Amino acid sequence: MPRSLLVALVFVAACGAKSGLERPPPPDADLDAFVIPDAALDVGHDAPIPDGCQPSDETCDGLDEDCDGVPDDGLVCWTIDGAPIEPVASSVCATAWYAYDTPARASANPPADVLRSSRAEIVLVETSRSCGGGAIAVIADQVEDGDGGSLRLRFALDHDDGGIVVGDEADECAYDRSALRGACVWGWQPCCTDGVMLGPFPRDQCVELTIDGHDGGAPVGIDTLVVIDAAGEPRPLSFGAPHRVCRTAR
Repeated sequence: MPRSLLVALVFVAACGAKSGLERPPPPDADLDAFVIPDAALDVGHDAPIPDGCQPSDETCDGLDEDCDGVPDDGLVCWTIDGAPIEPVASSVCATAWYAYDTPARASANPPADVLRSSRAEIVLVETSRSCGGGAIAVIADQVEDGDGGSLRLRFALDHDDGGIVVGDEADECAYDRSALRGACVWGWQPCCTDGVMLGPFPRDQCVELTIDGHDGGAPVGIDTLVVIDAAGEPRPLSFGAPHRVCRTAR
């Protein structure tokens, strides 16, 4: 090699070293130093290893258990006051579940363990799609318990989807569809119960329920308000406070 060419190559190499350019480090074989910015992650799709998602069955908890990027997908989820609650699953439509006048006259006859003396219950009922989807029952007291009572329910829907499915008496409940608001005023004898079934809700819907006594006073013959979940467990609620029930179908 001519001496002049050798000198030129040495000069270029030296300049390259002085320029601050360096060889890239060898790739990290096990990727333990490989970090993707959070904004670049598509949970369950683009980066299943970095996000650490382990697929499992979806549950109604706002999380993405099946790692497809959509929380609670494929489920019908209910909440009350923002807290998840498992609805009561019904193999019959809302009217049959409520079973007014059969067998107890002038009373609701839902499945066992719903009605209790001196208690008002909110029950979230999920029926089949052919039945219209979801429904909300509000029922007060127990039949033949020796005392009657009185109660008021006010309700408001977010969307024009649903209404009164069952009302015990024609003049007890009214619903103004144009305002998406309604109310029931109940008074019943020791023989009976009182209540209403709202729905059906085939799509997303929220309903605000406020239960108190006539003219906003205290209920008569009722001392407890609860919402009942799929396991039959009662969750205490407050009289006079609005309780927001939402059904979301994904």
